[in-house]
This record gives sequence, structure tokens and C-alpha cells, in this order.
Amino acid sequence: MGKFRKTIQCLFKYKARSLFIVLFIFTGTILEGISVGMLIPFLQQVILPDANVLLKIPLLNKFISFYGYADTRKILFFIFFLILFKNLFVFHGKKLIWRLRFSIYGDLQEELFGRLMTAGFL
Repeated sequence: MGKFRKTIQCLFKYKARSLFIVLFIFTGTILEGISVGMLIPFLQQVILPDANVLLKIPLLNKFISFYGYADTRKILFFIFFLILFKNLFVFHGKKLIWRLRFSIYGDLQEELFGRLMTAGFL
């Protein structure tokens, strides 16, 4: 329990960044699930272009009925950009995590160095 308390104390200094990262992780998880669910029909449509696999997905049927067209190339384009957006979003989230990690690492180094300098070993 002591290590968990120390971790929370370190993160408390970066409250806003930590909360932002948690939101990024949660949103990235949702986007990851959506992209995995759309990747399989995307690959099926690319491999078997004659079979309208995309029209059998209820979410895409709503998309088609909303926009009023069933052009598979446009749907594949939409799925591709959704997956691309997800990957960029997750990459940016990982970058934020690394920045927070190195900020905490630097603070811990500075605190340890300060303690060693004031300990009076010399």
C-alpha cells in the first residue's frame, strides 16, 4: 500500500495532466474496440469485393441510411480514416504518458539529489 500512496502523491502534483491522460486512455480503448470491429469487414471487403459484407453490419446500415448512398469505396474510405484517426489518437496519448513519466522521473531525481546534498555525508 505504501508504493501506491507514493505513486498517488507523485501524480497529485500533475493532477490535470493525469486526468487528461486517463481520459485519453479511456477514449483510446473505445476507439480501439471500434477499429478492431471494423477491421475484419474492411479486410473481407478488400479480399472479396463482390460480396457486400459491409451492408450486413447494422452500424454501417445506419450510416448508409443517414447519408443515402451505399458506395462501398466511400465506406471503406470512412473506415480507413477512422482507423487512422484511432492510431493517431493512441499515439498522441502514448506521447502524453511519456512526457508525464519523464516529468515525474526528473522530479524524483531532483528530490533524491537534494536529499543527498543536505544529508551531510561530507
